[in-house]
Amino acid sequence: MEALWLLLPIFTLHFCGVDFSAAEKGGRWERYLSKITEATRTYRPCSSHNCSCHLRVLEDDLKPFRAAGVSEELMGDTARRSVGTHYQIIGHKLYREQNCMFPSRCSGVEHFILQVIDRLPDMEMVINVRDYPQVPHWVHPVLPVLSFSK
Repeated sequence: MEALWLLLPIFTLHFCGVDFSAAEKGGRWERYLSKITEATRTYRPCSSHNCSCHLRVLEDDLKPFRAAGVSEELMGDTARRSVGTHYQIIGHKLYREQNCMFPSRCSGVEHFILQVIDRLPDMEMVINVRDYPQVPHWVHPVLPVLSFSK
């Protein structure tokens, strides 16, 4: 009997003329459904060989630093703001600040860096391992923070 009470609002809405059809031609969902259909039709998976489909995102993210690079002062300021985990590579050895909000994610970052560390020069970077962006788009100057997942 309780289950019938749950159906009462649906029947009421139906008899009052509320349209439950999302696919109806010209319906309010039509433009979204056509975009989904088009995206599904033209989808091409990313090449696991070279991940070239992600290259544009990487280039866009690094564009603010193309002209002037990242100064030692800007990197130091970014590391002091605690907007991510500070890493350094010195002499092909990886160093990380002691604090890491998500240790398993820091382990993941370290796993990937260690795969290529012999090919990397001495450098430092701040990597966001949190669930949300740490540097909003309106922050100026743009801070050099890489995200573990985007």
